[in-house]
Amino acid sequence: MENMYHPHEESLQKRPNLQQVTTEQASIPCSAVETVYSPCCGKVEKVFVNEESYIYEWEKLLTIRTEDGGTEEVAIGVSGNIASVEVEPGEEVNINTVLCKVADDLKITGCD
Repeated sequence: MENMYHPHEESLQKRPNLQQVTTEQASIPCSAVETVYSPCCGKVEKVFVNEESYIYEWEKLLTIRTEDGGTEEVAIGVSGNIASVEVEPGEEVNINTVLCKVADDLKITGCD
């Protein structure tokens, strides 16, 4: 049988190796730890999660008061355990700032 091209072959090869992420709640096998970066420059106004939190897809993680006075809500399209929270309320952030890391539980919930 000749080699066939699979349209997602490149992305499958780039997937990280299976890791073990440990939280106080449980030891969770996962294939990805998602790093959440700030979408804007501003000041962290409120953090809604901690390292013991389980989050659902598109759940609000924190809010940022932007430099122009607006409010930006930060969410991510995965569910899982918060692996780390890297910022505190009042902290200045920019688009290179890591806000938190989420251990994706790889559950498909059908939420968009």
